[in-house]
Amino acid sequence: MKYLIQRKHCIRIRYSKCIHSNSFFIVMSSGLRVRQAAAVHATFIVRIWRWIKLKIWNVCYGQNEWQRLCSSMGVDEYTRIGRFRTELALSSRMVQTCNVVFDLKPFPMDVTLHNVAIKAEIDEHDATLMANMRSCLYRCNYVNKVYARVYTLKNEAYNSSKQEHEEMLEQLWTNLKPNVRRKGGRITKEWGEIGFQGTDPMSDFRSMGVFSLVQLNYFTKIYKVEAQR
Repeated sequence: MKYLIQRKHCIRIRYSKCIHSNSFFIVMSSGLRVRQAAAVHATFIVRIWRWIKLKIWNVCYGQNEWQRLCSSMGVDEYTRIGRFRTELALSSRMVQTCNVVFDLKPFPMDVTLHNVAIKAEIDEHDATLMANMRSCLYRCNYVNKVYARVYTLKNEAYNSSKQEHEEMLEQLWTNLKPNVRRKGGRITKEWGEIGFQGTDPMSDFRSMGVFSLVQLNYFTKIYKVEAQR
């Protein structure tokens, strides 16, 4: 009984808070997970070497790490984005910004860019630095938009009364069985010929929602030979 009570009132680490079944939970945010993952790889030796390297760079070129990352000195864009994300995750001054950027939700570009520039001590009148920083944030925001779209589709249940959903389902049949018409109509065992379990395909989309149907349509359209094996 004591164990069950502890389980019921357990506290889970998370950035945001929610109340569920009369219990208090702290749910871990994506930003916190990213910071923890970055901290795991940043061992004591790595941190010392990183500090020495940044000091040397600052003495030689008068730039901090953010200025170095966002300059155009021989760094390709993909490398810059990776280092930008790592620096953002390790920065103790940008915890809130890190939560916004890695929260898997679209964020306001101009506001976030301004906040990063201020905390990174970057001159907002420097066109090169600001353009490179905007490019890094744009890529991060694009990833967030993709995640947001995926979760939206996943949480959208298949609805047979929606014409759009029905058209996607019919398109899936056409992709897998071109020039073959179903004799049984909408509710029929013929759906089993393309892998559905019952007479109504709608029941197979319960776990992943419309997202699974979108993925199936994409796969069967782009990889026709593999899909029909």
